[in-house]
Amino acid sequence: MAEATPSFEEARKRIASRIGTVLEQSLEESSLIDGVRQAIRSALRPKPLSPDPVSLVANLTGTLTMVEALLERQKGQTCLHLDLLREGLADALETLRTLERTTADISVLSFEIRLLERFIITSDVIHDWKEHIRAMIDDINSVVEVYFLFSLFHTGEQGYEIEIFWTGVPHPDSRRLLEALVTEKLQSLDGYDATLEPRIVHNISNPGKNLPPLSQDSLSLSTKSLYLDRPQVGGIVGVGINYATAEHPVKVLVIESIITSILNVVGSVKAIYRYTKDLEYYAVRDPLTGLFNQRVFWELLAYEIGRSQRHGNQPFSVMIIDVDDFKKINDTFGHTFGDEFLQKIAGVIQATARKEDIVARYGGDEFAVILPEAASEHAVAMAKRIRAGFQRFSLESPEGVRAKSSVSIGIASWPEHALEPKDLFLVADNMMYRAKAHGKNGHCLPTDADVVEVLRSVSEKYLILQQAIEDRSILPYFQPIVSAAEGTVEAYEVLMRVEYRGKILPAGEFIEIAEESGLISSLDFIVMEKAFRHAVEQNFEGLLFINLSPKAIVTAEFIPTIRRIIRETGIRSRQIVFEITERETVRNASLLEVFISELKSDGSRFAIDDFGSGFSSMTYLKRFSVDFLKVEGDFIRNLPQTGSIDRAIVASIATLTREIGIQTVAESVESPEILEEVRRHGLTLAQGFGIGRPLPEIPRAL
Repeated sequence: MAEATPSFEEARKRIASRIGTVLEQSLEESSLIDGVRQAIRSALRPKPLSPDPVSLVANLTGTLTMVEALLERQKGQTCLHLDLLREGLADALETLRTLERTTADISVLSFEIRLLERFIITSDVIHDWKEHIRAMIDDINSVVEVYFLFSLFHTGEQGYEIEIFWTGVPHPDSRRLLEALVTEKLQSLDGYDATLEPRIVHNISNPGKNLPPLSQDSLSLSTKSLYLDRPQVGGIVGVGINYATAEHPVKVLVIESIITSILNVVGSVKAIYRYTKDLEYYAVRDPLTGLFNQRVFWELLAYEIGRSQRHGNQPFSVMIIDVDDFKKINDTFGHTFGDEFLQKIAGVIQATARKEDIVARYGGDEFAVILPEAASEHAVAMAKRIRAGFQRFSLESPEGVRAKSSVSIGIASWPEHALEPKDLFLVADNMMYRAKAHGKNGHCLPTDADVVEVLRSVSEKYLILQQAIEDRSILPYFQPIVSAAEGTVEAYEVLMRVEYRGKILPAGEFIEIAEESGLISSLDFIVMEKAFRHAVEQNFEGLLFINLSPKAIVTAEFIPTIRRIIRETGIRSRQIVFEITERETVRNASLLEVFISELKSDGSRFAIDDFGSGFSSMTYLKRFSVDFLKVEGDFIRNLPQTGSIDRAIVASIATLTREIGIQTVAESVESPEILEEVRRHGLTLAQGFGIGRPLPEIPRAL
């Protein structure tokens, strides 16, 4: 039976005892021993003794070398105690080398665990992917001394990007040699475009540390590299690491065996970082035109009112611009040309606007402009300049036909025509339709009578909602949500309708008024109670997606009322998915966090609605425990268009959700082509008119 390996402390004591005895016996025989004795005492003295067997091996190896040199100098004379000392040191070294291998195994295992932790992508990576890589290099440095790590990315049409992470400040010659080495390898890859100059970025982990110069041979022999035939996640096509070759062979072997893992970590971290930055950008920008989107328009409109109030009620104006007969252009020349046409139109509006003006694409072929410090007469002058710009504008179609269009513009000024953001927008929007009704290619400024008529319409809708609550004539409609892969119905989204004088009014006609007036929570309670009761009656066991407004959940009775409705209707909490909408940014995120935590503890689930289109999307995802992301319909509708930026955004969302284990719902799936793209991008669920229209009933389950 093999003898058990002694512990490090036991080995140290045994070695010290044996060698100490030999030394005492040898002192009387040879003065040559004195130098050896001092060396061994230095190696084995308890106070300075390193707890690392590797250091002790180095000390004893040096001492053994000295003993052998002394024996050589004896010129064949017998020195029994020096021979015994040499044998003792050799035995000690053998024991210590066993301990050294054990210690190396433990340090390598610890390193492998830390490297695996780098696969866990946290929210910190979203802000600084390079810091994540630097931390990984520090982990590798704990096992093998590393000089640099480089990564090679294919960035699409922009070419290639080389990121080099140095552990200290490199010598200028080392930089040049490494750049030449990586560039030479890059040029040998399939598909390399010699017209594109690679972008090289040097990153220094420790500016206070100067690295020794590296030769061509040390770069070639001590750099472990891996290159791919085609780009992988994040566009990565290669990675390399340079380390000290004199290190323990087991450790070096581990480093070489994990080069693929390092490549995957670097690629994944870079991909998540880039995708998240794209999402953050397009949360505030329209992907087609690059203008601000609708969400930002409302935020900035509210801000402009506050700013004007702080400056003595300084007037400003809002313009709503609609492209005349844009549908004909789309139908005649196709959607691709239509998109290009809208991009050029956005350019005309921006080129005419002042630097301080805020230009947004409100939706479709409708644009909105905020004109700071511009009273109604200045807004009218701006409208005339924009219309003149469109008279000069045209765009040649692929068929060689020049397409032209005019615009209709509605104007409203604060505080002359309205005081609240919604009212100001409603007046301008109604004036835009008035301009269209008067023959298009015009602008319209409201009179006092116009303002009264618009606001009276809002008041009438408020009264309709009050009556509907009293009569409980709020109705749930159910739109199917299917598995994108299988096509089976997995859930229904509950949509709100109001029955009024025999007509069914969709939510778009009253939801904003309900939120502004504080009636939204009453409407939510009624529609939830009716929807839950109907689902139980129909034996439906799937999921029900329920839209909630941020303004509704701030009321103290909201959670108790929801719990009462669930209890009284008999539906199971796990069937309910509450959607947090982004009609406005939640002011009290802590309250929303409590709301989600409370209902999730009951078994309910949560979804972020219109993900990617608002300020709060990433904040919700990072802070709150959500189960589903509903991808904004504007992104989904454009998926069939090859090369569209919407495809890149959806791919980013799909990658992000796979990494963090959240299901996705593609909204606005209106055709088989869009559904096929949804499947191809790996989204989980789908809904839209191409899947099924909202219906007043759920089919009864057998």
